Amino acid sequence: MLRPDGLGDLDFGEPTASAMEVLVGLLGQPDPGEEYPYGGHPLRHVYWENVGLAVVFSDYEFFRDDGEEHFAGWGHGPSSLPLKTIEGIGIDSTLGDLQTAYPGMVDLVSECDPGGPATAAYVRGRVSSIRFGFRELPLEPASRIGSIDAGAGPGC
Repeated sequence: MLRPDGLGDLDFGEPTASAMEVLVGLLGQPDPGEEYPYGGHPLRHVYWENVGLAVVFSDYEFFRDDGEEHFAGWGHGPSSLPLKTIEGIGIDSTLGDLQTAYPGMVDLVSECDPGGPATAAYVRGRVSSIRFGFRELPLEPASRIGSIDAGAGPGC
């Protein structure tokens, strides 16, 4: 279950060791190799390619302030096991589906290009937001979702 404040029963802020125990129990061992893909940025990614899932861990003060590395985000892309939100939105759902599932809660935004056309959609949660990236631009009701993520990310 993709949530704006976590993944399944895991909430953002869960210590890495206990989060990994739950994830490995559900998904099996992650793919080899972890990475810090943004240079000095404090995000460590762990991947399950078979489900198109990347999980982000960090000791930065994203969701706790005690310096402990914790579950800080997730990203989902196309895969053989598509994950969905509780409302049934997943990869290949449309912008129209998203707006129907979350009436009045979908914010269209122009990422990294202030004043430009909308390129993504956000649904706000109590702790974080779910971001939906689209395969077709400009955004129209039939535009299909190609990526979904929540929590800590690299920004622009």
